[in-house]
Amino acid sequence: MSWVNTLLLAAERLGLPRANLLQRAGVRTELRADARLPVDDITRLWRTAAELTGDPGFGLKAGRLVGPGSFNVVSFILLASATLRDAVTEGAEVSAPDQ
Repeated sequence: MSWVNTLLLAAERLGLPRANLLQRAGVRTELRADARLPVDDITRLWRTAAELTGDPGFGLKAGRLVGPGSFNVVSFILLASATLRDAVTEGAEVSAPDQ
């Protein structure tokens, strides 16, 4: 959800209210902080934000807001890993759906 919050914050900074973006993209508006959205919802949010802001460079502007917390725990795993192999292994374990 942190990645989505980054997108929503970028849109708000360009004058697009969060609720309007979520509604126009067809994404439920009662999102919890720990919610996991389907990739299709996130893709629609990006495309809708670019369309509604009228800014073809929206993604670049949103990128300025990305920080370690933008990708939840995965960011911190990458930062704390000694090697790329460790980061990929740990990231895959954390990101795997519950079985």
